[in-house]
Amino acid sequence: MQFTKRLLMGLGGVALVAMLASMFVPKSVHALVATLVQVSNTPSNPVPNADVNKSAAQNIELFCADVAVNNFCSLQPQNGPQVAWNVPDGMNFVITDVDIVVQSIPGVSSGGPNATLRWDIGDIAFTRQESWFVPNSNTTTQFHYSSGIVVIAQSSLVMSFFIIPNGGNSFAILHGYLTPN
Repeated sequence: MQFTKRLLMGLGGVALVAMLASMFVPKSVHALVATLVQVSNTPSNPVPNADVNKSAAQNIELFCADVAVNNFCSLQPQNGPQVAWNVPDGMNFVITDVDIVVQSIPGVSSGGPNATLRWDIGDIAFTRQESWFVPNSNTTTQFHYSSGIVVIAQSSLVMSFFIIPNGGNSFAILHGYLTPN
């Protein structure tokens, strides 16, 4: 009984000394202990992070109409005429979804016309294009690209619909985001 009493008193004394020491130990010791606990971002131990390139501020939605005068892609204006949109300098435009609506035209086969998106870099003769086969049905056809179609800086985008006389009322909406190049 005496032994147990002395043992408990000794343990209580050690606990009291530990509590008092933690209050009076310098902050540098606390910082040293905190450093031992921190996680480092190394190739062998990567730390997850957020993809800020796809934030709402970087999202772009372009409207591409096939009209007789101009068929460039533009930001949908609140008021006033549409103005051709170019990919900003120092950025890439990554297209993730393409929605295409083709006006139903009597006498045109149900197989539907082709839709082509072309982009040019300034006045340079470099042209790249993507084409889609869409039904002639007044319905929206959506194409999704999980890795995206990359359009480089300073490119202008033009959408064309073939087999449609005088352009018709066909249009496309391009969804994507900007990312630094």
